[in-house]
Amino acid sequence: MAEHKLGFICANAAVDESNAEHEGQLITLPENPDASAMNLCDELEQHYHCQLGVVISDTFGRPWRLGQTNVAIGLARVPAIQPLFGEGDAWGRELKVTAPAFADELAAASGLLMSKAGKFPIIIFRGLNWTASESKASQILRPIQEDLFR
Repeated sequence: MAEHKLGFICANAAVDESNAEHEGQLITLPENPDASAMNLCDELEQHYHCQLGVVISDTFGRPWRLGQTNVAIGLARVPAIQPLFGEGDAWGRELKVTAPAFADELAAASGLLMSKAGKFPIIIFRGLNWTASESKASQILRPIQEDLFR
């Protein structure tokens, strides 16, 4: 296990051989995933004349859980977290700690649709509502003082 310079805790130091085109080739995380997401978002918006959000994801294992899931590592105009503090639950009780990791939920949902052998690295979600933001993937990382695994 390693902590990447971007703050992500990775089982394999953020180095991947799967999905590399050539034998012995390694794939690493983008140097600045948020900037990469923003560049991609800007280009697509200009080309298609629409408003978009982009989440760049990678597959991560999780503490105390088997298997892997896609998580957000780069964001453009997509909120990292959608705090629901003060809103009501289904029975009208006030939510005090609920803050879904919206970007991670999108990344995880993409993993259900994106085959590991499919060579199709893009999933398009339609019909989602959010307020465009200047979020960064680092906003999803738990602060060190709250990290129970260190």
